[in-house]
Amino acid sequence: MPTMISSSNHLQREYRTVDCPALLRDTTNGTILHKRETTGEHPFWISLHSKEFDPGRWMIMERGQYYEFILEEIWEHLLSKANGDKLHVMDVGANIGYYSLLSASARSAITVDAFEPNPHNQRRLCESIHLNGWDGTETGNASINVFAYGLSNQTSQAMFVENRVNPGAGQFRTVDDGKASDANAKLDDALVSMLPVITLDDFAQNRGWLDAGSMMPRIEILKIDVEDHEAQVLLGARRLLQTQQVRNVFMELSQESRIHNLHLVKEALQILVDAGYRLVGEGKVRGPKNDVTWKEYRTTVPWIMAHLKRQKMPYLNLWWSLDHEEHRPSAIIGAR
Repeated sequence: MPTMISSSNHLQREYRTVDCPALLRDTTNGTILHKRETTGEHPFWISLHSKEFDPGRWMIMERGQYYEFILEEIWEHLLSKANGDKLHVMDVGANIGYYSLLSASARSAITVDAFEPNPHNQRRLCESIHLNGWDGTETGNASINVFAYGLSNQTSQAMFVENRVNPGAGQFRTVDDGKASDANAKLDDALVSMLPVITLDDFAQNRGWLDAGSMMPRIEILKIDVEDHEAQVLLGARRLLQTQQVRNVFMELSQESRIHNLHLVKEALQILVDAGYRLVGEGKVRGPKNDVTWKEYRTTVPWIMAHLKRQKMPYLNLWWSLDHEEHRPSAIIGAR
């Protein structure tokens, strides 16, 4: 059983994208076994795992849409109304890439950086990019870049534990996540590997986005869905968020995070508050039903933690925005 490593000495100076054409040649000979065109306003092709391997996302094959349909509607609205010819989306915990693909379908001149450490999911996303022609080789087309990294609060390597029944539920285990004490005792060696993790600040610095006078892109959406590791991702994105070039942040916050990582979660959420982000009400999405007003805002973090504790559901969906006055719930998802 490998041991957990958490060290900033392994600083990678260049972050390479996954070579999708080579990956597809080596693993599938270009054969895509399970593909489906979605049925939304902006349809696209998506490659899926087999039903036996990933029953949770197989409903896309059966229905042509994802199960988070309200979030999908909000997502498309934000991208359709965003100003500028060149938009950017960052998809942290991309899974098979549904939201990366949704972004590319909504705007032609868009760049998506998709971070997905699980090799099984990387293959599916590469197949979908091939099906839709979103590899950035054609002028005017969307471009999706796949990065085989996890995101965390330091650049190093960490234990990644695959989920036997859900390829979208793999987890990183690091020394500060509160689960280290029993990790080695309960895990199957076949499901464990050591994978590279980086920080969003290191990634942004590598791109020159944080340099004085640099032309940093407007990042319309940053999505973080990383199975109880969201706090660490935010802690590693402090400088990027302070630039206020990331306009909207969508994230999950789970009961597991509250139980195991309470101090990290509070610190991470405070980063968003201090950077000027406000919570936006999302109607029937798991989270606040109404925008958090200025009067309430100084107690936003305690309110979130108390709300999560009261919830019977395993997690909350939180939408943070710098453009909160433009995104009233009624204007996006109607009176639901």
